[in-house]
Amino acid sequence: MISASATGLTSGTATVTVIADTIPPVTTITIGLPKHYAGNYIYVNSSTSFSLSTSDDMSGVEKTKYRVDEDPWKEYTSKFNLSGYSDGAHEIRYYSIDKAGNSEAEKTLTVILDNTPPSIGDPSPTGSLIQKTNRVTFTVTVEDPGSGVKEVRLTIDGIYQGLMTKRGNNYTRTVSLDEGDHSWMVEVVDNLGNSGIQNYSLELIVDNTLPTISGLYESSPAWGESTIVSCQVSDEESGVKEVFLYHSTDGTSWSRIAMNLIGNRYYASIPSQPPFTKVRYYVEASDNVGNISQTSIFEYTVGLPTWLYILIVLIAVLAISSIFLLRRRKRPRPSPTPKAPEPKPEEPPVPPPAEEAPLELQEPVSSREETKLPSEEEEAPHEESYEPSPGEAPSEEEEMPSIFEEEPQQPEGEGLES
Repeated sequence: MISASATGLTSGTATVTVIADTIPPVTTITIGLPKHYAGNYIYVNSSTSFSLSTSDDMSGVEKTKYRVDEDPWKEYTSKFNLSGYSDGAHEIRYYSIDKAGNSEAEKTLTVILDNTPPSIGDPSPTGSLIQKTNRVTFTVTVEDPGSGVKEVRLTIDGIYQGLMTKRGNNYTRTVSLDEGDHSWMVEVVDNLGNSGIQNYSLELIVDNTLPTISGLYESSPAWGESTIVSCQVSDEESGVKEVFLYHSTDGTSWSRIAMNLIGNRYYASIPSQPPFTKVRYYVEASDNVGNISQTSIFEYTVGLPTWLYILIVLIAVLAISSIFLLRRRKRPRPSPTPKAPEPKPEEPPVPPPAEEAPLELQEPVSSREETKLPSEEEEAPHEESYEPSPGEAPSEEEEMPSIFEEEPQQPEGEGLES
């Protein structure tokens, strides 16, 4: 009870009820759009509004204050946002005071500001595209370290084609196109509405032509030597990707060997096989868009090398020669037939010496008589007579008369008569 008095007034009493207010007000914060919840994180952008509301059932709210990060405290009067702040985590602190002076404990809300659209990379296809079908698969990679990717939209030649589908880290969509030049656009949007656009172009070339294999050649297949197979391969559209040589000795299991390009020809070697083995082989070529061509199956028989043929011939010749010589040694030799002695030729009769007539006149002695050496006259009686055997030709000494023989003397008186 309270009593009060004043001069000129009638004194009296009145009853007043006093209620104690010791409870502080309660303030709540409301987050507007756009916003995105990802686990314990709240993503917002610069246009997201924040509003504070306070309740106090006793004395009523006197004022509400807030601040962002370490900024000065501000008295709340209306909604606010985080415009002007950088992307990343931010703290919003707030509290209220009632009319009884009760102050609310400071509260904190942490949000992540994201104003950055997703990034687009690795677009495909761009430039010239050569393939064997008109079905084109468009692919991009999209990353967003903030609120995350929401949509990836594809537009080709100004016509919206729909959303691209996520496959691993890529987003893809397949569309049928005509050959020629095309433009395409990718628009990406994250969970806060931040969006980005990238434009690309391509030229589509449809290649249904198989590679051409020509000039197939094989070396002479011989035992102990590998067989070299070579050929030429061309592809005017997408180009040659790879060439393989397949070979088999039974026609069922095939071995594959990559052929190497040397100059303008592709080469590979089939390993050596036993003599008289039949080897089948064929060549397969593919281009850069998957067109594959094959040759017919060829066959060859492994022969013997030239040196081995020569060796066999030499061995055969030596064997025949040895047999012939052995047989000849074993055959008895015939005894030689004695030759009949040839009859000795009869010697012509020696005429009797002419009787010397008495010389009446002395003629000069011939020079031949003067040059006759006495040694010859002395040695003549000692010379042995030699008779040639039958059939033996006389020697030159016997045929040629000696220059020292005396000329027959003319009968006396003949010179005088002439």
